[in-house]
Parts: sequence; C-alpha cells; structure tokens
Amino acid sequence: MPHSMPMKWINITMMILMVMTMLTSNIYFMKYYNLTSASNKKPNLNIWKW
Repeated sequence: MPHSMPMKWINITMMILMVMTMLTSNIYFMKYYNLTSASNKKPNLNIWKW
C-alpha cells in the first residue's frame, strides 16, 4: 500500500504537467496564429463586404 501511493502521485503530477504544457502550447499557438492571420483577415473582411 505505501509503495503504490508514490507511483499514483507521480502519475497524477505527470498528467497535470502534460495538461499544463498542452494548455500553454495551445495558448501560444493561438496567439501566433492570430498574429500571422491578422494581415490575412482584412482582405477576407473586404471580400465579405463586397
């Protein structure tokens, strides 16, 4: 019982770290995508106005 508890906590911490890294990478990707697509959004909006 005491030997299986540390492994359980290690797995929980690993899962938390994986989720945190995924969230941070998604946030950075969205920021980068918005910055790169900002110049492409204006022509699209002009086309939609037509």
